[in-house]
Amino acid sequence: KDTRIRVRRYYHSADRKVKRYGTPWTKEEEKFLIENKGKLFYREIAEKLGRTVNSVQAKARELGLVGGVK
Repeated sequence: KDTRIRVRRYYHSADRKVKRYGTPWTKEEEKFLIENKGKLFYREIAEKLGRTVNSVQAKARELGLVGGVK
């Protein structure tokens, strides 16, 4: 249980630096996500884009980069 909590805190520590809450995604950000999904962790992508980990995951799902058949 302690490990799970530490991992969750690390994973979402990128969220503390976010300054873009609620702003629409640009084409450049979408392109960066598409090009780096599978190369970088969600946390790293979130840090580079200034977005939350959850927003990066949601956008990846929206773009069809996660799960399902493309």
